Amino acid sequence: MPLRPESPFWDLEDTEYWDRNSIQMRLRSYLRKNKNDVIVRRIKRGRGMNPFHHHGVNHLSPSSVNMFAGSSTAWVARYLLGYKFSAGPSAWRGIAVEDGLSAWMFKGADVQAAANIALEKFDELKGGLNFDDNVEKERRRIYRYVVNAIDALIEFETELFVGQRQQPPIGMEKGQWSVGLPCRFGDDPHDKIDVIGYLDFLYANDDNKNAIVDLKTTARIPSEWQPAHAMQAAFYKRAHGGNPDVYFVYASGKEEDKPNKFHILKLDDETYNRELLRMKNSIKRMANCLRLSEDAFILAESLPHDESSFYWKGEKSLSEVIEETKTATLKTMKEK
Repeated sequence: MPLRPESPFWDLEDTEYWDRNSIQMRLRSYLRKNKNDVIVRRIKRGRGMNPFHHHGVNHLSPSSVNMFAGSSTAWVARYLLGYKFSAGPSAWRGIAVEDGLSAWMFKGADVQAAANIALEKFDELKGGLNFDDNVEKERRRIYRYVVNAIDALIEFETELFVGQRQQPPIGMEKGQWSVGLPCRFGDDPHDKIDVIGYLDFLYANDDNKNAIVDLKTTARIPSEWQPAHAMQAAFYKRAHGGNPDVYFVYASGKEEDKPNKFHILKLDDETYNRELLRMKNSIKRMANCLRLSEDAFILAESLPHDESSFYWKGEKSLSEVIEETKTATLKTMKEK
């Protein structure tokens, strides 16, 4: 649960007023891992500072930008109020299959060994006592996802890009290549925010040409770019800095006798330019949204909210998230 700093002007406050009005303007959005002197400076600067930094957001990622576009209240709940959205079997599947594919690519694992590694990772993520039907359904298909992902990589390496697999440096966070770039969203020198992402796989050939490969496991193979994935791909291309080719490899859990078990999309120039601009415009909207209030609770209670969004499926309601976070924050402040 996030901890918000105690107001540096506590002694000057009208205690009765604040008790009557709960914790609205007294509570600033949490600033992670900062000492009090930094907090005081930031609060004094108020609206004149970078709106992301003022709300404790030190960097963005393609997925966080996509979350804001899909559900602004989910983004506020996750990144300003500290609510942890639950991962499900689809997310566990993606992580597990990527682990198995990495073992096949870099550790000499055969197909069965790679599938076993993926299965072990899936079981680790789901927990030992989770026997939900949807979870078991995904678990049973792990082997086919791994096989189809390997087949897709073989086709990629033989027909689309002949180059060498690049193993991430030892100690690299998440075992992946990291890329990032600053995004400017205003005219003030402080109006910029770093955007950071992680590449699944990187290739290079003798002509010093790079290719980025992102693995997506999905029950339904798309035939064209989906907005969220297109934005992610455009970011990878721009952030890498070497004008790489970007491919998204979609692998399904279909059996061997079924058609369209995998599909590979290559980022084209038109999609790249369009989605890079859309990402920048989305970040500008995020900044403008954060400037509307210094209080994350006010933002959460003011933005359009759709409970039917897939972000909120199976989660607590937005009202519950707000109230629980307020209660936890008040408790923390009283304990100081």
